[in-house]
Amino acid sequence: MITGMGLAPGAPVTSVYPGQEGKDANLEGVTALDQCITEQIYVRDGITRSLLYNQVQTAQLPLSLHLSSAIRAFLELSSDST
Repeated sequence: MITGMGLAPGAPVTSVYPGQEGKDANLEGVTALDQCITEQIYVRDGITRSLLYNQVQTAQLPLSLHLSSAIRAFLELSSDST
C-alpha cells in the first residue's frame, strides 16, 4: 500500500499523513513502514479481541442452542446439495 501511494517504506510518516505536522507528537525518525506496522498490530489485536469475546459469548449459550444451530446448518447444507 505504501508503494501504491508512490512512497518508499522509509519515507517520513508525515508524507503519508501530512496533517500530522505541527502536532505535539515527535514524529522525527518515524517512517511510513513503522506507522503501517503499528496500524496492522492495532487492527489485528482488535480483531483477535473481538473473536475471543464472541467465542466466550457463544460458549456461554445453552447446549440446546448449539445443537439446534448445528442441526439447522446441517439441514441447510443437505438441502443445498440436492
